[in-house]
Amino acid sequence: MSNALEIIIITPDQEAIGATAEVLNVRTPYGAYGIMANHSPLFLALSDGAISLIEGGRTATFEIKGAFLRSVANNKIEIICQSCCKN
Repeated sequence: MSNALEIIIITPDQEAIGATAEVLNVRTPYGAYGIMANHSPLFLALSDGAISLIEGGRTATFEIKGAFLRSVANNKIEIICQSCCKN
């Protein structure tokens, strides 16, 4: 089993990010989630604000707005949002 997540963040204008990460941290109206490889499938409404991708001890942070997350088999995660910018 792979330990990497394939993450795609899509905005109305473009695919903003195509990245891999060991851990994806997001916030929802019900609390925070840390998603790792081989997680069960999810569909979440995300809170506006920061998400972080952790890979090899490095963290990349992005500000998102109006977002939903969908994880599917084979460690693929899609985040569909109104806007996304790297911090």
